[in-house]
Amino acid sequence: YILTMGFHDYFWLILQREKSADLISEAYRLPVFTVSTSDWPGILKEISDDLLQTETLIGYLQQRATAGLKRATVSDARILDTIPVVSGAFNATLLFIEVRYMAGEPDIIVLPLSAAPEDQVNLIIGNDKGLIMALLTGVFSGLVYDCAYHPSFEEALIRCISSRAKLTGQNGAVSGCASAQFRAMVKTFSNTPLSSALLKAGSHITYFSFGSGMLFKLFRRLEEGVNPDVELHRSLAANEKLKGLISKYYGVVDYRCSDGFLYEIGLLTSFVRNTGTAWSQAVDAAAMFLEEALTLRLKALPDPAAFPQLFEIDKGMDDVVKRLCGPFIKTTNTLGIISAQMHCALADSNDPDFEPEPFTMLYQRSLYQSMRILTRQTFNSLKRCGDRLVGEECELARQLMDKENDIIADFSRMYKTKLSGLKIRIHGNFHLGHLFTVDNGFVIRDFEGNPGIAFNERRLKRSALRDVATMINSFHWTAYYALQKQVRVQKKELQFLEPWADAWAAAMSNLYLSEYLKEIKSADLLPKTLSETMLLLRIYLIERVIGEIHSRLVESGKSVLIPLIALQKYVLRFGKDADWTK
Repeated sequence: YILTMGFHDYFWLILQREKSADLISEAYRLPVFTVSTSDWPGILKEISDDLLQTETLIGYLQQRATAGLKRATVSDARILDTIPVVSGAFNATLLFIEVRYMAGEPDIIVLPLSAAPEDQVNLIIGNDKGLIMALLTGVFSGLVYDCAYHPSFEEALIRCISSRAKLTGQNGAVSGCASAQFRAMVKTFSNTPLSSALLKAGSHITYFSFGSGMLFKLFRRLEEGVNPDVELHRSLAANEKLKGLISKYYGVVDYRCSDGFLYEIGLLTSFVRNTGTAWSQAVDAAAMFLEEALTLRLKALPDPAAFPQLFEIDKGMDDVVKRLCGPFIKTTNTLGIISAQMHCALADSNDPDFEPEPFTMLYQRSLYQSMRILTRQTFNSLKRCGDRLVGEECELARQLMDKENDIIADFSRMYKTKLSGLKIRIHGNFHLGHLFTVDNGFVIRDFEGNPGIAFNERRLKRSALRDVATMINSFHWTAYYALQKQVRVQKKELQFLEPWADAWAAAMSNLYLSEYLKEIKSADLLPKTLSETMLLLRIYLIERVIGEIHSRLVESGKSVLIPLIALQKYVLRFGKDADWTK
């Protein structure tokens, strides 16, 4: 008799206390105020002295995950301006708060506040109880809360762009500026209420959809001057060669102080209907590859060393390797092509702020100094945080400790001879997660760059290879994320699969780099020789990983296992005596 085994599994159900997606601490205790009026302007006037005092503001903002604060100790907070926001029966106040930290530059935080009965607030904020700032009793019973999610608040900001409405405060005003394309669209909804929906509340940006085809990004943490996200999006969206690769630019909302300083607080673009990101697509492809490798391990499976190693761009793939990698090969080729197209467009702008510049010895030395400082800071952080690292993280950190000087010596090659090639404006944080998957292609998104550094530094011109290095490192992240999170295997099988994760990451990186170099060759943006190109690329690659380790240790407290694995492999692959041009 044939015995057929049926489906079997187990389910582990556990009850946990409900958590707020916005809360990172429960130290803040909601103040309770008794009020004698029911309208928001009157309520705020009665309680502002207590509600907006420094201690209350600091306590409220620091317990939030999405208020815009950096992960640092706050020393002071003060109100710079209060701006009334009225939309029909809805009343709110937009606060601009200067937050100072124990170390580092201060931030300007945007905080919209309003009051409503508890049941109405719960409908708006859902599970995000961290948005609640205070309890109200007396004539009016309800809650004071961050009303950024309220449709009427969002619509008021959009009206600043569509109808040039101005919201005036004590020390400045909020206004909007629309693109010509958006002004032509305004007639279709000028008198129609706009439906809105919260898409994502990030640590410093909140995303909303409007109507059937608009996306609004509310910047919760501001800096004076031009926001790179707005600037780059506006420039690239105007380039016809990138049509379909960039969402349409519709306008910007800004806050201008009475002293002339300008802060951009919101960006309006077209909404991109997508099926995910290149990151999720790559994770699936890497997981399928690893599962196939595990299935075939007892059969005719090629040695992972037979795969092209990182930067062996002239080494082709045999048929077995291509079959294992699957259709994602074509996707990776496409990513290389659109990356080059983006860089060509950034170098082809008529804006003087986008004019390409040559490398100089002064720039090369300053670049080396910044990399040296970052490396010293990162290794010092590894030493200080050593007791927090466990298992493989701890062992990898220990193995890498004696490589600090070798890495710095390697970086010093940057200023030994003048490099050819040009510096241009770049994306600044160009990884797989910043590409939406649409139909059979991609749309590039989020041009803010590294949110951990100031606008003026993000707007500096750099080698396009810095973006390329970020993307290559993203392939490594994908492979190891799939290995650790997607493929369900025992520990001994993980050890078997690790060389295959490296092989997949190297193969995809080489395909990406090969297509990129072919597509960008005629633009004359890169160094004239392959050896210079590979030197810069490997240095940017190591710098990227060191930066990830530093930010995860110091700012986010997240695991550093994957970047430590990457750093070890990059250092071993590119030892100080290695011939990395082969």
